[in-house]
Amino acid sequence: MDFRRRPSSTLTLGRGEKLLAVAQLTEQVEVVATSERLVVRGSDRAAWERRWLEIDTVTWEGDERLLTVVDIEGGGTSLDLVADEHLRLAQVVRERVQSTLVTSRRVPVPGGQVRLVVRKDGGRLVVQELADPGADAAGPPARAQVARAKRELADAVGLSGAPDVLPPMSAPRPGVQEHP
Repeated sequence: MDFRRRPSSTLTLGRGEKLLAVAQLTEQVEVVATSERLVVRGSDRAAWERRWLEIDTVTWEGDERLLTVVDIEGGGTSLDLVADEHLRLAQVVRERVQSTLVTSRRVPVPGGQVRLVVRKDGGRLVVQELADPGADAAGPPARAQVARAKRELADAVGLSGAPDVLPPMSAPRPGVQEHP
C-alpha cells in the first residue's frame, strides 16, 4: 500500500506542507498525516484536525491495535488500526508528535500539577502550560511558582530573559504561548 497516496477527497495542503501517510480505516473514516497536522475525517467530511504541537499524548495499545491521540485541551480521538498497512500511520503520528518536544517540567500546584512544555513549531519555540484537571494554578502563590519555573525552563533552552507571560501565537489556542 502506498502511504503517500492522495486522500480520497481533496485536502488542501499549506505552503511547504507534505503528505506523509493516509489510512482508510473504514469506508467512512480516513486519517491523513501531513508534515504539519493530523486530520481524521468521517463520511460527512467533518474533521478532527490538530497541528502536531497541539497533540499532548499518543498511546499505542498493540494488542487492541488502538492508537489514542489526546490534544492539549483534553479532547482527542481513538483510531482502530486493524490492518497491517495502518501501522505506518501510528509510527508517523508518534514521530511527528515527538519531533515537536524540546523539554518539559512539572510544577506542583494546589490540587495537582502544571506541565510546562517547550515545543518546536517550525522555526519557533512555544511554551505550553498544561494544568491537570482540578489543579488550581490561578492563585497568586501558584502563578508565582509557575512563572519562576517558566523562566528557569526558558533559560535552560537558551531563551534567557524570556518574559513571564509570552506573547500568544498568531492563531491562539488555550494553553499555548509562543516565544518569538
